[in-house]
Amino acid sequence: MKNNKTLATAVVVAVTLMGSTLCYAAPRVDRVRVQFNTLDLDKSGSICLEEFKAASNTPDAADGQFAKIDTDQDGVIIFEEFLASKQRKPRKN
Repeated sequence: MKNNKTLATAVVVAVTLMGSTLCYAAPRVDRVRVQFNTLDLDKSGSICLEEFKAASNTPDAADGQFAKIDTDQDGVIIFEEFLASKQRKPRKN
């Protein structure tokens, strides 16, 4: 009986932690969507190199940064690529 109680407690803790993560993740995705939409100057649903450079603080490094984010190398950054790039970056304290 003790093992069942321990398992039930572990499940409740895991679900609680997952709920907290899901609640945190949704606002973060919303913030990233706002950033993406800000960079998408022509509102095409993707960010081209020119749009990326226009918003860059370091235009000289923009080509390399753009290439890292544009993982399928089709010449534009779609939201999924942009979001993935934000998730790869370590958080600053």
